[in-house]
Amino acid sequence: IFDLDPGRFLRSFVGEDDVEFSFVPPAPRGPDPLRVLFFGTYVPLHGIETVIDAACELRQERDIQFCLIGNGQMYPRMRERARTLEVEAEFIDHWVAPTELVRHIQEAHVCLGVFGTTAKAARVIPYKVFDAAAVGRAIITCDSPAAREMLTDGESALLCPAGDGPALASAVRRLRDDDGLRLSLAQTAHAVYRSHGCPEAVGRDLARALQERSESGKVAE
Repeated sequence: IFDLDPGRFLRSFVGEDDVEFSFVPPAPRGPDPLRVLFFGTYVPLHGIETVIDAACELRQERDIQFCLIGNGQMYPRMRERARTLEVEAEFIDHWVAPTELVRHIQEAHVCLGVFGTTAKAARVIPYKVFDAAAVGRAIITCDSPAAREMLTDGESALLCPAGDGPALASAVRRLRDDDGLRLSLAQTAHAVYRSHGCPEAVGRDLARALQERSESGKVAE
C-alpha cells in the first residue's frame, strides 16, 4: 500500500500464552467418537464453508462429531448452509471465555485451523492453531506458505488444500482411523509450539532478529 521496502519488516509469530493455554497430554480415544473442534469469528479467511462441507461428507459417520464455537460476519449464512446440507454439528453461537475455550480444546481430539481461499488466509497462522498446539491437540489446517513456516504435513499437523471440503473430510477420517498418528501429531505440534509459539520463543526469536538487523545496520535509530 505504501510502497515500502519489504526488507524493513520482520515477521513475528503471534504465539499464545502458555499459562492459560497450558499443555494437557493427549489421551487415546478409545470407544468415544472423534471430537472435531472449530472456533472463530466467522470471517471469510476462516473458510467455514469448507468445514461445513466436510461435516456434510461425514454426516453418516456417527463416530465423528463436529463442534463449532463462535459467531460473526458469515454465521447466519453458514448456519443456513448447514441446515440445507443436513449437517448435524453442534453450534455454540457465542464467544466463550478463555477458560471455557481451553476446556473445549482439551475435550477435543482434533482442532481445525483455517481453510479460506483468500490471499490473507495463505499469509497467516491464526491464533486457533497456536491455541491447539499449546494445549497439545492434533491440528488440521490448510496447506499454505504461512503454515509451512512452522508446520510439517504428517508430522506436526495435517495440511490439506484450501477450500476443499472432501479433502478435509479425508483428513478427519485419517485421524479417526489412526489414533497413533493423531497422538503423534498432537505431541509434535506441542513441541513445535514450545520452539516457536510460546512467549519465551516468540520473544527470543524477535530479539535475535532485531539484534541481527541492528548489527547489520538495517535498523534505523
